[in-house]
This record gives sequence, structure tokens and C-alpha cells, in this order.
Amino acid sequence: MNNRVLFLFVIVMTFLLSGCDSERLLSSYLYGDDDFVSEVVKLVELEKFDEALIKIDPKLKSGRFAIADMNNIAVSFIDKDQSEDAINILQIIETKFPGDEAVANNLSWGYNELRLYKIANYYADLTLSKEPNDPIEFVNKAAALNGLDKDEESLEFYQKAYAINPKEQFAISGIMVLSYNLGDYDETIRAFNEYELLYPEDSKNYLFYLTDAYVKQIKFDEAIEVYNYHYSKEPSDTNYLYSIGNIYMSEMKDYENALSYFQLISELEPEDSWAHFNMAVCLAGINSDEEACKSLKRAIELDEYVLYEISYYIELVRLKDSPYYKEIF
Repeated sequence: MNNRVLFLFVIVMTFLLSGCDSERLLSSYLYGDDDFVSEVVKLVELEKFDEALIKIDPKLKSGRFAIADMNNIAVSFIDKDQSEDAINILQIIETKFPGDEAVANNLSWGYNELRLYKIANYYADLTLSKEPNDPIEFVNKAAALNGLDKDEESLEFYQKAYAINPKEQFAISGIMVLSYNLGDYDETIRAFNEYELLYPEDSKNYLFYLTDAYVKQIKFDEAIEVYNYHYSKEPSDTNYLYSIGNIYMSEMKDYENALSYFQLISELEPEDSWAHFNMAVCLAGINSDEEACKSLKRAIELDEYVLYEISYYIELVRLKDSPYYKEIF
């Protein structure tokens, strides 16, 4: 036996005797290829998915691959919303190396992305059976339970992830959303404020939970203040104006204040049918029937679909008895 073969034999025996990670370590030693992984991940990032799959196919078929390498490639597919391809890769790894914790965790993630929550939950349990656990493993379990409409259980697992890492992004957002769903609006507000502090660029995606938590607590001024602040930062985004107008109109029945916001939207976006529709609601609410009918007519001219919404607003239902309504329509 020459020295090279002897050296390899010693390495293999060392890995085989090293415990539960021996196969992972051995596969990494024999087949690990950082350059190959970088090349494939680059193809995925460029959305050349077929080329990436062709590139890895020989390794998957031969079984000569490092678990970590293929796992990382699968993650890159999930990151690009190609969860089906990722799961196919992960299932091949799982077949060859059953019970790998990282693979099971990513299978849970992938199935969550596909909204196949029962399967995601199965792999989450498999992952969590192997301790110690990372926060993201609890997050995947929480996401699966959330998808199965088990909000209270889901919240518990988000809290477990948060306990390990208070900066875990998905744990904080999960606590925020689940607390809102369960009616704990103080916790919703606390979680949002923490999320905004840590992830200011992404916090806008969760603004609804903050403002509606205020609305649910009858703290309308706080909600309006938040929207006004964000509108001052993004004056081209009329969604903030809509939100303020809707609070005044639907929650506070303050039609005059609401009207001013919908009028501003109609000035900024004259072809916005819903701005004119909401103006009609507000004008009807202050008994300006003629102007309300004109706004409603303009809304219908822009989008006939608004006709189906009239019956949901008592202000507009009442308007049907107005002589102006009959005159215009």
C-alpha cells in the first residue's frame, strides 16, 4: 500500500469513527468543490436555472457530491423562488444521506414556500429532533404551524427562536403577525417597533400591522401620525393618503377630513377611479348629494367595477333616493 492510499485510508477511518457527522465530513473531503458551488450559484442568481440543473445533474446521478455543497446550491434555488427544483435536489441528498439536519431544515423551508405545510411540518419535526437547534429551525416549524392555522402553537415556536436570537428577523416578524392575529395589539406594536429598529428597510412591509393595531385600540391619531410620517418620506406613494382617508371615513366617520385626502389623491392621479368613488362616499356622508353623484359618475366612467361596491356603503345606498342620482344616471 503506497503512502497516498494509506493516507486516504486513515482519513476515511477517522471520519467513519467521528460520530453522526462522519458521512457529511467524508463527502466534503472527497467531493467538496467550492469553485463548482460558486459557479452553479452564480447561474442561479442570473436565473439560468436550466443551465444550473444541467451542471449539477452528473454529480447528483453519480452520488459523488458533498452534502454541504448541494445543500447550499438548493438554498440558492429557494432564494430565487425555485422551491420545486430545490426540493428535488434536497430529496436526492436525503435519499443518499438520510437524517441530515441541514437538509431536513431546508426541506421544511422549501415545502413552506410551496405552502405544503403538512410536509414542511414533518421535516421541521425531523430537524428539531436533532439538538442543539438554530433559531431558523424553530422559524420553519413556526411557519409550518402558521400555515396549518395553528396560530398559538406557531407563536410559541417564533418565541423560541427569538429567545435564542433576539435579532432573528423572521422570529420578530412572526411574533408581530401572530400577535396581531391573536388580538395582542400591544405586543404587535412592540414587535413592529423592534423590527423597524433592526430592519428599517423592510419594516414598511409590515406597516399595516402597526397601524391597524392602533386602530383596533381606537388610537386613530397614532395610526394617522404614522401614515403622515411615511407619506412625508415618500410623497409619491398615495397609498398612505388612502389609508389616512379610510381611517377618517370608515372608522371615525369624519367625512370632511377624509374628503380632503381623497381629493388630493384625485388631483395627483386624476384617473384613479377609487379616489372619485371614496369622494362620493364622503360627499354623500355630508349630504352634498349633487357633488356626490358627480363623483360617483366619474368613478363609474373610469371603472365600471365600482358599481358592484355601491351596496356596501350606506352613504351611497341612501344616495339612490336623491333626485340628483336619478338625473345623472
